[in-house]
Amino acid sequence: MKTYFKRVKKSKKIIVPDVERPLGKIASYMGSSTLRKIKTGIRPGLKPLTRKVKGSHLTLRDSGVFQGSIKSGVNSKGAYVGSNHVAAKMHQYGGRIVAKKRALWIPASAETRELQRKISFDVSTLLRALKSEGYSIYKSRSGKTIMAKEKAGSKPFALFILRKSVKIPARKWLYASKTDKKRINEMWRKACNF
Repeated sequence: MKTYFKRVKKSKKIIVPDVERPLGKIASYMGSSTLRKIKTGIRPGLKPLTRKVKGSHLTLRDSGVFQGSIKSGVNSKGAYVGSNHVAAKMHQYGGRIVAKKRALWIPASAETRELQRKISFDVSTLLRALKSEGYSIYKSRSGKTIMAKEKAGSKPFALFILRKSVKIPARKWLYASKTDKKRINEMWRKACNF
């Protein structure tokens, strides 16, 4: 049987590099790199309606909550980067969201997003507030859109689109690019004096 370990003489000391500090730097670097990737846009791009509703072509950057949830650090297993946001896994791998009750209420316009930011992202709270401000809220003839009209004679606008399910494409936000891998290797070599 071949052995892969060599006996070390008692007089020789083995120097083990401090790994916590370089791992912390690597985790911090990867956290920053992940945020940079999100800031510049993750593919695939948004569909035209989503782009119009958000008022932007950039993905994963609606309210900033997701970006704020990205954390990096060091634990007993090594360096880590990740998010505990409820949608993190869906963003990374994609999937289908199915309505628990009758339908998913998807914001249909930039006006809807504006109202949600001002009043509430909770649909029932938003609808109550709009009704109390004098808006009339109704379903379209097809039954697939919730419409809103501010006053008699004003032009109605689509508030929400109703869907049974939606398919979310995978938008890999957590990965190490070639540049990242090269930088991590450089950081590790420097820490270990290679």
